Amino acid sequence: MRDCSEGTHHETIDLPAARGGDGPLTYSLAPGVSGLSFNPTTRRLTGTPSIAGTFDMTYTARDAGGDTVTLSFTVSVVPASQASGGNESGSDGPFNVGDTIPDMPSGFWAPSLVETGKGAGFVSSGGTVTLSWNASAGVIRYNTLSWTCASSGGCEVVNGRVTKGTVVQSGEQEGDGTSVDQRPRFGSTTVSAQSFKVGVAIAPLTLPRASGGDGPLTYSLAPSVPGLTFNPSSRTLSGTPSGVGSYAMTYTATDTDGDSDSLNFTVSVAAESPASGGNESGSDSRFNVGDTIPDMPSGFWVPSFIETGKGASFLSSGGTVTLTWNSSAGVIRYNAFSWTCASGGG
Repeated sequence: MRDCSEGTHHETIDLPAARGGDGPLTYSLAPGVSGLSFNPTTRRLTGTPSIAGTFDMTYTARDAGGDTVTLSFTVSVVPASQASGGNESGSDGPFNVGDTIPDMPSGFWAPSLVETGKGAGFVSSGGTVTLSWNASAGVIRYNTLSWTCASSGGCEVVNGRVTKGTVVQSGEQEGDGTSVDQRPRFGSTTVSAQSFKVGVAIAPLTLPRASGGDGPLTYSLAPSVPGLTFNPSSRTLSGTPSGVGSYAMTYTATDTDGDSDSLNFTVSVAAESPASGGNESGSDSRFNVGDTIPDMPSGFWVPSFIETGKGASFLSSGGTVTLTWNSSAGVIRYNAFSWTCASGGG
């Protein structure tokens, strides 16, 4: 294994010459390491590495007849921030093959205890936990710590011991390396006011995830809204409201040592609109001279279709329906609608 630091000129590596073969030998080295160059004539690897990672190198000698022999070794490029080996940036490591990551739990992990980035693999079997991921898979988090893979070929950790690649640890720590007590945080996240109707199923509302905290977070929502259910595992509010009301909601994330953060929002539940299409109060607009009443049928009405109040007049002739009444004549009703006269002159 050859170790070097990102951004630091590396001492020249002289690779050995092979013996035998038919005709002159040619040499190659793969894969390429960003910032380093291989001279096949001198068999030297030189330069300044520009990207951290662990690279599994294959050095090949090939003769004129195509026969080959290879040597394998690794080049480990330590991130510049880790070159001193200190912990000034709040990070630890990096950890290479054979190293044990002291802050990564071994033994059985429940899936809920670990947050894996896209593409990361998590396997727990018989007391053995295997984590595998690559540089594009984001991070693996546990409590206040996170681990990223610095190797283009991927990383693997078995029960806290690195079996492949280079793993970099990050997290908020004290000077002695112990974790700082962390509070859950919603930050600038907000939840907008929610408006629902009685008897109408709501679209499931997924509430935001908090960050930070010590250990896994648990979520709660209060007060309860009749007909609605909150699932703390999925952070989802769902169901069908069963009563009118307005509720000042408090959504809380709590960590294992009792620290918490909350978000507040409102839930308003209104009465279901009448099936006839009227507004929620059961009344409609005022109609003045020249206005058309959209819910009042035109054309021929038979008297049995309409209920008139005292003093109201109903006339149907030649496809024309005329209704006349005054404010003392009560109401005219048709289906679920009713109309009263608001004018003293009728």
